[in-house]
Amino acid sequence: RRIVTGHDKKGTSIVISDTRPEMGIRPGCSEEEAKIHQAAVLWGTNTFPNDISSTAFLAGQVPPSTKGGSILRAVDFGPGLSSPMHRTLSLDYGVVLFGDGVEMELDNGECVKVRAGDVIVQRGTIHAWHNRGTAWARLFFVLMDANPLKLGGEEMLEAGL
Repeated sequence: RRIVTGHDKKGTSIVISDTRPEMGIRPGCSEEEAKIHQAAVLWGTNTFPNDISSTAFLAGQVPPSTKGGSILRAVDFGPGLSSPMHRTLSLDYGVVLFGDGVEMELDNGECVKVRAGDVIVQRGTIHAWHNRGTAWARLFFVLMDANPLKLGGEEMLEAGL
């Protein structure tokens, strides 16, 4: 459930939206993956600092990326599912809401088991997600635009998306 607040014409605080966003299929998923992996963009902005007087997102204007803004995303992983290795050029805060077998794998082969309540800060690293448990897992991610990532003087690109 997503509850969005705002203001009426007098400046009084009000609820301007109370909806249940539908989880959908991640672009590029196979039919089999689509049965066990779903995601929803819960909110997004295309400016920073954010224009909190705008209701563009509620009008269906979902930003395609974090360029100049932010995205709040919920991701459900079914048991046994792994994401591809990927890199986003953003600063990402991830929170595990539930799930007992979630692992983050880095491109150096390191795997870190994460549990409900854990917070992950992704800073442009190449990584994958695995649900090695027997039940569904849900993670929330806040992706925010970031300056270009430079390693050894070379500008990195998004990968695996």
